[in-house]
Amino acid sequence: MFALQPEMKVFSGSANRDLAERICKYIGTPLGPVAPDAEHLERTRRVVLEQRPRLQAALAERGAPSPPSQANFILARSGERTGAVRAALFQAGILVRDGAGVGFPGHLRIAVGTAEQNARLLEVWDRTSGSAGRA
Repeated sequence: MFALQPEMKVFSGSANRDLAERICKYIGTPLGPVAPDAEHLERTRRVVLEQRPRLQAALAERGAPSPPSQANFILARSGERTGAVRAALFQAGILVRDGAGVGFPGHLRIAVGTAEQNARLLEVWDRTSGSAGRA
């Protein structure tokens, strides 16, 4: 299995190593060890705790509220814009999940990233949704 962390490290365990290496090459990051180190986990935890409320507030200001979350992601209500926003984010290299896959149609499951990653997501969101300057 592999996972992207806020600092864009890829950790490879039982997943197809070739796939993990191709993802690393695509995003320009080295393949990490099987398990992240304690320092990386703590840094990641701090990023999520700091950035989650900021990202939630910024998306709520853009008309995409989300329920409280204790996870490393939020579930933003995007309504009829879901497909267009998801496609624009994908074109910009930002992967989000359609909430319909987890029982929440009209929502996007968005991983909490670093301040820079979240700013990039919001920039694309604004261009797509026509809500630039609202946050």
